[in-house]
Amino acid sequence: ITQAQVSLAEQMATRHFLEPYDMVLFLGDNFYGFGLYEQMDSNHSLKRVDRGFEQVYGNRLAGVPFYVIAGNHDHYGDVTQQLAYSAINPHWVFPQLFYSFEKEIPESGGMTIHYIMTDSQVLQDEWRKMGMGPKFIDDGRDVTWLTDYWWSWLETELSESQADWIVVGGHYPVWSVSTHGTYDVLVQRLKPLLEQHGVALYTCGHDHQIQHIRENGSTVDYVVTGSGSEMKESRRNDQRNAAEVPSGALRYFYGDTAAFTDIEISANEMKVRVIDETGKQLYDFSKPNPRASRSRKSR
Repeated sequence: ITQAQVSLAEQMATRHFLEPYDMVLFLGDNFYGFGLYEQMDSNHSLKRVDRGFEQVYGNRLAGVPFYVIAGNHDHYGDVTQQLAYSAINPHWVFPQLFYSFEKEIPESGGMTIHYIMTDSQVLQDEWRKMGMGPKFIDDGRDVTWLTDYWWSWLETELSESQADWIVVGGHYPVWSVSTHGTYDVLVQRLKPLLEQHGVALYTCGHDHQIQHIRENGSTVDYVVTGSGSEMKESRRNDQRNAAEVPSGALRYFYGDTAAFTDIEISANEMKVRVIDETGKQLYDFSKPNPRASRSRKSR
């Protein structure tokens, strides 16, 4: 827990009071630096969850569901214990490593948003190579099939979606100009799927800044929003991997202080705002729905 994280939670609570949030997307690295590594009912895990989640968000955003995915730091521990926490706290929604859900847009005549939550470590096949989770299959077996299975699941989710909007969440960025840079597997395999199926937004964490990236001619916006807690002086203006991102694609970069993104989706428009720990709006952009021209029958 950091003071910046608490300050952001207070700003989120203020905005929630004025205009209630439907939910929060929690995009990984939920517990630094080695996740939860004891049983969920152990004193260690309960204390970490209470200090790192409940004390920060519990009262401030009471009743708001947090839709959670794992980051690499969560996989350093036993990520299944975070799944188990879903049974203890209904506001912590983390049923499995990959999952999806739909929300209806108010006053839209039944239009829906399809949220697809992914596990970057599995898609990258990275957790197996690095010797980290999922702990329930860490006995040395060849589990390449798991990565293949989830890629297939993701393709099916996208191709069969009948929703009006699609938002995909992950931990690793497809594009990033900063510390960790671009992930080639995601560029090669995920990006074409996002474009093919009219995904409006891919949002992630991992790099500890705010970045807005959209390639010229593309309808997919990529938002890195990884500055919700830990900020390092050395990373404030870190654009060491700018050459990995297509020319002109970086629309916004901010790493001076902690910040979060606020997303509002209506029938015809998505608005994304960047808010810092004082409540100041630093940046915003709007976009039309890339799926608007597709009839439901053709989706």
